[in-house]
Amino acid sequence: MSTPYNDAWDGPLEEDAFDRLHLYIQKIIDDGHAYGACMIISRGGRAGRQMCFGVSDRSGKKITKEEDFVATSLANCFTALVVLRAIDHGHFTFETKISAILPCFKGSNKEGITIRQCLTHTSGLNSSSDDFKTADLEHYVKKVSGVSMGFAPGTRCSFTPRVNFAVLGQLLVVSDPKKRPFEQIMQQELFDPVGMRESRFGAASRETGQICITSDEGKTSTLVAPSKQHIFFEGPVALSGALWTTVKDVFRFADILRQRGCSERYRLISRSLFDYAAKSHTGVLSDDLWTTESTTE
Repeated sequence: MSTPYNDAWDGPLEEDAFDRLHLYIQKIIDDGHAYGACMIISRGGRAGRQMCFGVSDRSGKKITKEEDFVATSLANCFTALVVLRAIDHGHFTFETKISAILPCFKGSNKEGITIRQCLTHTSGLNSSSDDFKTADLEHYVKKVSGVSMGFAPGTRCSFTPRVNFAVLGQLLVVSDPKKRPFEQIMQQELFDPVGMRESRFGAASRETGQICITSDEGKTSTLVAPSKQHIFFEGPVALSGALWTTVKDVFRFADILRQRGCSERYRLISRSLFDYAAKSHTGVLSDDLWTTESTTE
């Protein structure tokens, strides 16, 4: 299904290109790699076409433009932008040590870890702590503080989906002048001001029937097997994944990035900070999690 979006598109649509894209995505679905997909094609902040494909799960319910998706690692970007906003407001800096705000990291080899290192996955916090089962953010972070390091801070880059952003989320909570919980901070500092009305961390307030998840081991519409998807329903701890959102809200968020940190009515962060953050901050370090090695005979 392909339908025009609310905003007008300047210039002619290349219908042949949309047809090719449609066939490509439909093949992914037909080959069993996903149940369905939903996307918005835009240019210069103006959406020209919204396309929906397939079904939300094996029940056969067709995907619509209102479909809720689990954002998985895209949620990191939402949290990171609010962390940058806190830096812009002087709550802490890139070089602030997490132990200066979270006492549980004092007196250990984690004491020198900085906010910059958490943002860039160079902190060394061990991904084995991903296995903790708790929906309490503060409790989870305290457990993280007791796990052995994966490497010395700043020496490697390794994507740790839940750990670094759980720490950053708790930093937002503890340093917040209004003493709000994480979900409320995200709601009031990002989602509400920019009109992301359909985005929430945690699934407690969502109607399960509206959520697009994987229910078949053979068709993975997320990066995790169905047996692992419980982590996305555990609330704020899964800061790297338990964000429920729609394609329209992702479009709104992407447009904030296009405009260097602002929407039409709301400036999230200063342009100077956005431009700085948009640069590479890991230098020659590559992400260990996604590094593959090839050998030649």
